[in-house]
Amino acid sequence: MLGKLIKYETKATARVFLPLYSVLLLFALINRIIDLFRTIPDSNKMSFGKILSGFILAVYIVLIIGTAIMTIVIMIQRFYKNLLGDEGYLMFTLPVETWKHIVSKLLIAILWIVLSILAALCSVIIISGISMSELMDDFVNIIEIIKGQIGTVGLYLAPFYIFVMTVLVIITIYAAIALGHLFPKHKLVTSFAMYAVIYFVNQLISVLYIMVFRNMFFKALFTPALISPHTVQIIISALIVLEALLAVGYFVLTNIILSKKLNLE
Repeated sequence: MLGKLIKYETKATARVFLPLYSVLLLFALINRIIDLFRTIPDSNKMSFGKILSGFILAVYIVLIIGTAIMTIVIMIQRFYKNLLGDEGYLMFTLPVETWKHIVSKLLIAILWIVLSILAALCSVIIISGISMSELMDDFVNIIEIIKGQIGTVGLYLAPFYIFVMTVLVIITIYAAIALGHLFPKHKLVTSFAMYAVIYFVNQLISVLYIMVFRNMFFKALFTPALISPHTVQIIISALIVLEALLAVGYFVLTNIILSKKLNLE
């Protein structure tokens, strides 16, 4: 049943994101084509081509920003509307465990975050006109530089840390919305307040956690030149454990609220 929920969620959100990505890449391509013609000398300071180029570039920038905003808005809207809004009456009548609803929303949110980043990167590559060979060479060079700083193991830990951090950010938002929904009035405002409270709790726990490993963290902060790749790997691993525990805690909290404390009135 989880697969069906993921399929339904994908279809519901793809109707927004796929056209958005298409328009973003289209404007990037148009901007690249205009750039090619811009190499032709033009003595007219305010030519139509320059005005059009500026307009296309402005629209492209708006689309980049809009893609980031829409990714966040849709992620929040789908959770709130589909589970805590009018659609919640239907969703919770399905023979599905509550945690599967949360997981389906979480996985699709991560999917669109990744695809939004990839779409933005592709648009930048199109505009820059960099070839695939140059792109791969730059990528390999960057990887080698990072590898020299954090080691081979760190190359695997870093993406996993980013993944866990993304999960924590999303599930924190879900937990805040669920907590805000416990209040009979002003649920949206309360959800923002709950997010502020959770953020403060996260920061407090992080500070306490860092104090436990203060020697290692302070050494990395004040003497980064003396830090070995092995130490960096330990720090990344410690942060992964912290954020994973927080994410699990907020997931359990959200699941309990939606399972036992849900009030859709």
